[in-house]
Amino acid sequence: MTTPVNKLRRKGLVESLRILIERYIFYHWELVTVERSFSDLNYRPTNAERWPLVRINRALVPAFERYFPHYQKALDELLGLDVEGYALCNKAGDVVLMMWISDKDYYDHQLYRCWVRLPPGYIYQFAAELAVPYRNGLLLPHFMTQIWDIYRQQGKHAARALVNRNNVATLRMLLRAGAHEVGESIHVYCLFRCLHFHRRRHYSASASRGESLTQAAMADADSVREGH
Repeated sequence: MTTPVNKLRRKGLVESLRILIERYIFYHWELVTVERSFSDLNYRPTNAERWPLVRINRALVPAFERYFPHYQKALDELLGLDVEGYALCNKAGDVVLMMWISDKDYYDHQLYRCWVRLPPGYIYQFAAELAVPYRNGLLLPHFMTQIWDIYRQQGKHAARALVNRNNVATLRMLLRAGAHEVGESIHVYCLFRCLHFHRRRHYSASASRGESLTQAAMADADSVREGH
């Protein structure tokens, strides 16, 4: 049984305090902007029949209860916006993976509280979530490739996403899928869970000059894991 004491022992005092401060007092996130061109979508899903892509609508909401019960309020809000949601379901009909797409400028009022501006011909992918029991497979690249192909056929030519610099797993996955840094990050700040503000930073995304945020984040994570 997981108790507060067990959680404290597992995370350590410093990490537990950091989480509490970030949750209730102040947080600062650096969001890296990455994009993926649709010009070279060579990967072809091999299990499309096993994992058919479905559109998210209100009739599908009960299928989120098993793995994403905490998303019910967000789902209701997203379904009221001019965005498209996509999902994969297991054999039991439970949603195990979802992602939302906007094909125009999008104001994220749920989490980041800032505008995401899109160049012509781009889409913005956001709020992607994969159920824990399915995170060791290849569902996510299979899923994203299907979505990208849909929008490529509609005349779009690239997708953009915002990724927290500390979310190394997602950064690695997007880089392996062919994404690259745009050269813009968004710093998001929140005080007492109610005062939000942000600033944009432009930078050179050249890894050769040691300025790549994704490479720096992954190097930091590798250093921590190796105990350096």
